[in-house]
Amino acid sequence: GTQVPVTANLPGRMEAYLQAEVRARVTGIIQERCYQEGQTVRPGDLLFKIDPAPLQAVLDECKATVARAKAVLADAEDKAARYSSLVAKGAVSVREHKQAMAEEDRARAEYAAAAASLEQARLNLEYTRVEAPISGRVRRALVTEGAFANQNEFTHLTTIEQIDPIYVRFCQPASQYSSLRRAVVSGLWKGVPLGEIKVRLLLSNGEEYPHSGKIIFSDMAVDPNTDTIEMRAQFPNPDYELLPGAYVRVVFEKAVRDNVFAIPRDAVIRTAQGASVFVVGPEGVLEMRPVKADTLNGREWLVSEGLKDGDKVAVSHIMSLRPGMKVRSAAPQPQSNAQQ
Repeated sequence: GTQVPVTANLPGRMEAYLQAEVRARVTGIIQERCYQEGQTVRPGDLLFKIDPAPLQAVLDECKATVARAKAVLADAEDKAARYSSLVAKGAVSVREHKQAMAEEDRARAEYAAAAASLEQARLNLEYTRVEAPISGRVRRALVTEGAFANQNEFTHLTTIEQIDPIYVRFCQPASQYSSLRRAVVSGLWKGVPLGEIKVRLLLSNGEEYPHSGKIIFSDMAVDPNTDTIEMRAQFPNPDYELLPGAYVRVVFEKAVRDNVFAIPRDAVIRTAQGASVFVVGPEGVLEMRPVKADTLNGREWLVSEGLKDGDKVAVSHIMSLRPGMKVRSAAPQPQSNAQQ
């Protein structure tokens, strides 16, 4: 018996580690695209310029409004201060004093509103410079120079994707996931923590991706329609070889089985009574041996009961063999390409 890794091979799709949709925050005409499609950017890099002239005019108007409100407030404060000293002498009535105090409060509120409008106008002018919110690869522009960007519709300008590292999303049957957790908890993974299980990728052309990844076990739930669990694995992607949306296959070890025998799939005979194999007994006489083979690992059955070290199992011409037949072992011969 040996230790045999049990693997799973599941289809998956690549997706970006981070994705940010860049949208217009003000209304105006796109003046310029300031990046090359596909280039890598950092937070704050300029992507688009929106015509600032209308918003500059609004800003200037707000500055004038603030100046006017400030002057009105200064006059109201002076009047309220004078009336406060005169009301004690009886030079003005209490009612006139209260009106002066109310005018001061109203002027202060109008000044605060004007200052807030000025700050919003300043922000809107800054928003005419559309900058990258995150670092990553910028995809194609969804608007051209001269296009109209609408603040109310949050016009989609482009998308930034961070793809190093990158995720692959795949689904696993819920029953297999339960076995996966039990295998880890029971020690079949030889002390590997649950969050450090290494996984491999097979690309669409059949080649194996040179970097290994790890399974992300957070944020999972069973889909009641398919009884599967959506899982994610994270892979390094320093050369941007993996791209979002690509189809891949995820390969990972589900467990390490101790004291099992890996038998070619066609060597196991399965009937209603169970599984069995042909074992070569003394003097080359075949006998049929019942075995326990519950796990199919690729093209091999893993036999956990019924065999012992030293047993010789017949693996070819199974359909023509019968118990009691005499056979002899044949060393495998190299085959030519035509024979293969």
